[in-house]
Amino acid sequence: MYFQFFMVNSYKILDKNKLPVFVLISFFLLFSSTISNILAQSHIDSLKSALLKQEDDTNKVNTLIRLSRAFTITEPEKAILYAEKSKRLSRKLDFMKGIGMSYERIGYVHYNHNNFQQGIIYFLKCISIYEKVEDKDIKEQLSSVYNAIGILYYYLADYDKALNYYFKSIKVDEQRGYKQGIASAYNNIGIIYNIQGNYQKALEYYFKSLGINKEVENKGGIATAFNNIGEIYREVGKLDKALEYYFKSLEAHKDERNFDGMSTAYGNVGLVYQNKGELDTALKYHLKGLELQEKTGNKFSLAESYISIGSFYILAKDYNKAKNYYQKALISAEKLGALNIKKDAAEGLSTVYANQKDYITAYRYHVLFKNTSDSIFRKESLQKITQIEMQNEFDRQQEQQELKQKQKELSQIARINRQRIFMYSSLAGFIIMCLLAFFVYRIYLHKQKVYLLLQEHKKQIMEEKAKSENLLLNILPKTIAEELKRNGRATPKQYEIATVMFSDFVGFTRLCEDINPLELINELDYYFSKFDTITEKYDVEKIKTIGDSYMCAGGVPIKNRTHPVDIVLVGLEIQNFMANINSEKRAGGKPEWKLRLGIHTGEVITGVVGTIKFAYDIWGNTVNVASRFEELGEPGKVNISGATYNLIKDYFICTYRGNISAKNKGEIEMYFVERLKPEFSEDMPGIIPNKEMKEILESLKI
Repeated sequence: MYFQFFMVNSYKILDKNKLPVFVLISFFLLFSSTISNILAQSHIDSLKSALLKQEDDTNKVNTLIRLSRAFTITEPEKAILYAEKSKRLSRKLDFMKGIGMSYERIGYVHYNHNNFQQGIIYFLKCISIYEKVEDKDIKEQLSSVYNAIGILYYYLADYDKALNYYFKSIKVDEQRGYKQGIASAYNNIGIIYNIQGNYQKALEYYFKSLGINKEVENKGGIATAFNNIGEIYREVGKLDKALEYYFKSLEAHKDERNFDGMSTAYGNVGLVYQNKGELDTALKYHLKGLELQEKTGNKFSLAESYISIGSFYILAKDYNKAKNYYQKALISAEKLGALNIKKDAAEGLSTVYANQKDYITAYRYHVLFKNTSDSIFRKESLQKITQIEMQNEFDRQQEQQELKQKQKELSQIARINRQRIFMYSSLAGFIIMCLLAFFVYRIYLHKQKVYLLLQEHKKQIMEEKAKSENLLLNILPKTIAEELKRNGRATPKQYEIATVMFSDFVGFTRLCEDINPLELINELDYYFSKFDTITEKYDVEKIKTIGDSYMCAGGVPIKNRTHPVDIVLVGLEIQNFMANINSEKRAGGKPEWKLRLGIHTGEVITGVVGTIKFAYDIWGNTVNVASRFEELGEPGKVNISGATYNLIKDYFICTYRGNISAKNKGEIEMYFVERLKPEFSEDMPGIIPNKEMKEILESLKI
């Protein structure tokens, strides 16, 4: 469940000896702090002594940076103080590299003390300077900072930004031929795909990282790759294979004296034995991991250990202990701003309270879990991640193309120069004139070739532009996308009448408990894809999905008069589709996916939310009422309001439900739509409109 990041030069490897590993661990945890303090104090004293003798120059800036680094872990306030002094002196000297190094040090102080947002702020200030400084040594630092920013964005569950900075890190390391840095970024990219459930892509990057780390004999990177490969095998249920890689990781981390890596591996081994049902063995490894995490002081990893132990106690049915560990994890997640930990803690607490029959509290934590999960796994983020990878690959190919073209042009220029020297030295008069004419003709051919190359390049640009526009149309309605491209923004619009539909799967939480998570997500994706096909068939605009809820609307963004009928037809066809699915599930003895569905017609406002990640959405009382109709509906039924009924009653057979009380809305008139009237339906169930009904709808559009 937990991954290991790898940063180049993140720790130093100590000299090995022949002591047994657990004796070594105890020795290092008990006595290394004292030894390190003595050595560190001696180093600090020598730096302070040098500082007193130095003039205000770049050497003094470097000494201040070294002092800041020395205090990074033990006394963060002093580390920041020395970095600020370094920054002020660098500004006085107009030493841009020094300013960048000062920001970098402050960023690493916040990074090491789990202040993720502050770390990102200072790292971004750092790279804004590093990217402008022409210094060969800065390239190594720039790559490390890009990687660190990526890790911090991962902790904040902003995966598209994390992925973007990992690719930037790779680009810098490829230019300077630094394989260890590339392996580090590959590992961290694999984690992004792993958390998104793209296991094949994640495994591809983990093995890339493992291969490079083996090539350069980087044992820390090898240990990290082993752990993350084991995580993939555990996720897909290959538990023995997962154990093999976790134990490889554990042994490699023991050799490197990396206690944080060891604690993560112990926790993951515990999860495997937990999945195998060997609870005593699982608890032993969980507690080993927790003990090491508490001593290393890594707050993020410690919160992960709380989550894994909480899941163990749920399995052991000790709900009070489970609740205690999940609450610790939730408190840590809130402090760190770590959405993944928050999501897992909320899900665990929801399960605990449900098992303790406290369903109100269980529901509250389930809502927190759903909201946090939706913010992490939003569709826009998945699309952005795909777009970033496509853009990175396109940029790589473009750079290779440009390099080949430059090499070709240089070769052509050199050849022409050699020919020119030869001809001028060996020929005269008429021959020279003929050769000049020949050169003119060659230049003409070259221009023609260049012209054709430019045309081909222009064609490629147009094709890429078309891909980008198609991607935008997959996110926004066509009219809204065109307005955004034309004006840079989309104006909110008010519609006097539109029809909104909400749907929700009944008992989704129970399905989450009964069905494998990967199978659950695939099945939900299949249903929503079918819903998309149905809405597109009736020119209805899909608005969004929220967890297991699906929302669409008719009459927006292009106004029409058929939207109440269109939405009801969508509702009938969706319920018919789900009825067929559930019939197959009953026959196979599988749990059914029962769908509630509510429709209401009234006034709405539409617009585009955000300036970076656009989202088309609708608001208004009509939206809220439609949501209430979904909640008060029945599985398999199309529940509509009196307002919608008055607009569609001439075409459909409906059953009056009476005035039903809705939360915060009072008594509301409700109807069930049973089917199309026989004179308007093509099929026996009354789902598909016949030719006469289609002609009526076409006439309403005129």
